[in-house]
Amino acid sequence: MPALVEMIPDGGVTSAKGFLAGATYAGLKTQGEGVLDVGILLSEVPATLAATFSTNKILSPSVTLSRERAGQGTARGVIANSGCANCCVGEQGLTDAKEMADLAAEHLAVNPMGQAPSLVADDGLMLHRRHVVARNAQRHDPVAHRLSGRRRGLPPALRQPRHLARLHPVHGGAGADPGLLLPAHREEDRDQMTKRLTDFKVLTFDTYGTLIDWESGIFNALKPLLENVADEPGRDAVLEIFAQYETAQERATPDKLYPELLSVVHAQLRSHWGADGNGELDQQFGQSVAHWPAFPDSAESLAYLKQHYQLVILSNIDRGSFAASNEKLGVEFDAIYTAEDIGSYKPDPRNFEYLLEHLIRRGVDKADILHTAQSQYHDIVPATELGIATMWIERRHGKESYGATPKPEKVATPTFHATSMADFVRQVKEER
Repeated sequence: MPALVEMIPDGGVTSAKGFLAGATYAGLKTQGEGVLDVGILLSEVPATLAATFSTNKILSPSVTLSRERAGQGTARGVIANSGCANCCVGEQGLTDAKEMADLAAEHLAVNPMGQAPSLVADDGLMLHRRHVVARNAQRHDPVAHRLSGRRRGLPPALRQPRHLARLHPVHGGAGADPGLLLPAHREEDRDQMTKRLTDFKVLTFDTYGTLIDWESGIFNALKPLLENVADEPGRDAVLEIFAQYETAQERATPDKLYPELLSVVHAQLRSHWGADGNGELDQQFGQSVAHWPAFPDSAESLAYLKQHYQLVILSNIDRGSFAASNEKLGVEFDAIYTAEDIGSYKPDPRNFEYLLEHLIRRGVDKADILHTAQSQYHDIVPATELGIATMWIERRHGKESYGATPKPEKVATPTFHATSMADFVRQVKEER
C-alpha cells in the first residue's frame, strides 16, 4: 500500500505547491537576535480546510473566531503569533481579534467580493475581509504592509508602528511564482524586517513620479500633439505608450541627456499616432520638464523629513532639468546623483551602485539608507536586489494601469509602504 504521507527532506510549509509564507518580529516577545513572533501561511487559491480545536472551557477569542471561520470549509491561510495567548480578555478581546482580521486582510488583499471571510488564525490574530481588494501580482503585492496603532481595537502589544511579515517563498517552496515576489533570504533582508523608519539616517529619492507629478506634466506637454491625433486615446493609454518608447530609448541611448531623449520620444510618438507635427514640437516637449508640477504634499513632506534625515536624489534626469524641478520642492538636498552623472538610466544597477559608492565615501553605511520611490520597475525592484531598504510611495494606489511607468516583470516587496509622501511623514511621526 503506498504511503499516504510523502516525507520531503528539508521541506517546509511552502514545499506544497501554491503556498507563500513569511514571519517577522512585531514586538510581542522580548526583542533579541533572530526572534520572530508573527507568522503567516498563505494559499494562492482557496484551500480545503480541516481543523481541530481545544476542548477547554476557557477559550481565547482567536479560537472562537477561528472555529467559526473553519466552518466555512475553505480558507486562504493562517496567521499566528507567539508570546501572547490572548485568553481571559473578555468582549474587548473578541473585538481586537476581529479588528486584527480586518487590518491584516486589508493589507494582504486576498478576499474576493461577496465571499465569506477567507483566512483563519491562532493566538489572537484572525483574518477576514468584507470587501474586495484585488490580489494581482502586477498591481498589488500580497504583503502585509505597515500597521497603525491609530486603528480602533488594535491589541496593545502591536501598537508600536511596525510592519508585518514580507511574504516570500520559503526555501524549498515548489509552487511560488518567481515573478510574484522577490525572496528575502539575505541577512540584510532579515535585518530590514525589524527596522523602524526612525532607524535610518539617509533617505534617497526618485524624483519624477515620486516628488514631481510627471504623469500630469507629460500628458499636458503632449496635448499639442494629441490635438492632431484623429482618435485621441485616454490619459492612461497615452502614458502607457509613452512609457514603452521612453524605456526603449533609455536602453538604446543611456548616455543621451534627458531633454534630448524626450525630443526623440516625441518624434516617435508622432509617428506612432500618424500625427502631423515638426521638430519644433519635439524640442518643446524635450524642454517641458521644467514645467512639470510637484505633488501637493512633496515640499511640506520634504521640509519635515529634512529635520531628521539626510536627503539625497537618485534621478533619471539631467542636472539642468532637476534644478528647475528642485525650485518646486523647496529643500536643499545633501547630494544629487543624476543619469547625466552616471551615464545610464534606472533600472540599470549601475545607478544604484553609483549611489552606494558615493554615499559610502560620505561615511554612510548601506544599512542606514532607505530608498524612497514610486516605481517598482525603476527603483523598488533594483534597489531590493542590491539589498537596499525601500519605501514604496504607491502614488497610483487603487488605479488599474501603470501609467507612465513600465509594467515590471517581477514585483518586489518593499520594506515599507505608503500611498503618498504625506502618508510617509505620518508614519515617521507615529514612530517619534
